[in-house]
Amino acid sequence: MVSVWRGTVLLVFAVTFASAQEGKIPKQLQEELTKLYQQAAEYMRRSSPLFAEKATNSNANFRIRSFQGTGKPRSLEMFRDLNRDLYMEVWADSLRVIRVNNQAMSNKYNSREARNHPPEEQKTPSLTETEAIERAKNYMRVFGMEVPPCFRLKGAKFNYAGFTFRWSVSWGRFSGQYPWDGEYMPSDHACVVFHEKYGLSSIANVCCCPEPKTLNVKLSKEQAITKAEKCVPLVQRTSFYRSRLLDGFVSKAIRSCELKVAAPNWLLDPKRAVWIRKGPPEETRLCWVVQFETVDVKAQERKGSLYSPSIVIYIDAATGETVGAVF
Repeated sequence: MVSVWRGTVLLVFAVTFASAQEGKIPKQLQEELTKLYQQAAEYMRRSSPLFAEKATNSNANFRIRSFQGTGKPRSLEMFRDLNRDLYMEVWADSLRVIRVNNQAMSNKYNSREARNHPPEEQKTPSLTETEAIERAKNYMRVFGMEVPPCFRLKGAKFNYAGFTFRWSVSWGRFSGQYPWDGEYMPSDHACVVFHEKYGLSSIANVCCCPEPKTLNVKLSKEQAITKAEKCVPLVQRTSFYRSRLLDGFVSKAIRSCELKVAAPNWLLDPKRAVWIRKGPPEETRLCWVVQFETVDVKAQERKGSLYSPSIVIYIDAATGETVGAVF
């Protein structure tokens, strides 16, 4: 049996995808992916009685989900019936699992029919938070996963946001005492979603970004805010901003300013700007993450105020560089 569940890197499958640009996966790799998918489906049957009831035995489909900047595949996805079977994503070079999703559970609670006519189920949990966290870890162990040592618990919530009638247990990455910024930029994380009765809904376990080269803080919070304030109007002049938002918003107040690790997107540097990532970032930095509230000063002219976006500026805590922005 293929031992990728324990995180073993299968060098034999670090193949050159000569036909990757056409979305083709080598036959030998397809055979190994089939074994991997079947094993994962068996694990999901043990973890969810709803999945065991709904799953099919049809052949899985394989597809390259994302590419690296070099054109080689970064991740692969496998699926059968997306209304009731298993969806799975793995790293292309090592076949290590990134995420698994019980589509039968997703369809039961996230489909349009479920949203329009939600099932009558328990509104309060029977598990404590501690019990929910341990159950989430047990589900990960079934799939041969462990919470990475650089992750810390973010929380365990029941019936939260889009996870109707289910527990969501999540962990975020830390470098030393500093959390990674997973709110505004994509970040490494782990999350397990499950139903108390119907079992596992999904697991995501993403840890692929490099550590920052330094955690030195040479810039004060006040200095970072001063630099960030000057960047807000510059962000609003970029093509990224103008293509998505109307003008007429001005900075109103600072909502937060915190030290977090983030991947630079160089939004204010046209030569290096990264709006959509094709793979893991080449570097991360410890940054002052400064979030500004905006106000619509053209509300009267527009005869109604529009949603005012937040603008977030990333200032390198060691060098003082402006390394990114989001809105």
